[in-house]
Amino acid sequence: MTRTWTLCVALLLVAGVAGAQPLDKPSQACVNAMNKGAAKVSSAQAKENTGCIKQASRQEPAGTGAEACLVADQRGKIARAHAKTLAGETRSCDVTPSFAYSSGQLVNEAAARETTALMTTTSRAPPKSLSAR
Repeated sequence: MTRTWTLCVALLLVAGVAGAQPLDKPSQACVNAMNKGAAKVSSAQAKENTGCIKQASRQEPAGTGAEACLVADQRGKIARAHAKTLAGETRSCDVTPSFAYSSGQLVNEAAARETTALMTTTSRAPPKSLSAR
């Protein structure tokens, strides 16, 4: 029985390796441009999130909450990062890669959404067991 499992696993590994082909240079450039764009959008969103938390802690401006601030893009840096991602897609993605590719629009949306979700997840109040220390 052990030999059968070992053989099955070995066959699956060989089949998986044989089917995986590296991307050609233009496809690699496209994927790299999308990844770079995602990192820039994520960084801009994280900086915006930090500023919103600081503003909310000082209650500036009066009556606005951190939630409204998170989507405001007060300095336009997130919009500029989005534009750079789309420009990188136009410049580098003449050929659509066969895998590891998402459009610039999807990359922008996912990077901003996940960075904001990470901030809202980590900024929740700690459990009472931790805050009592």
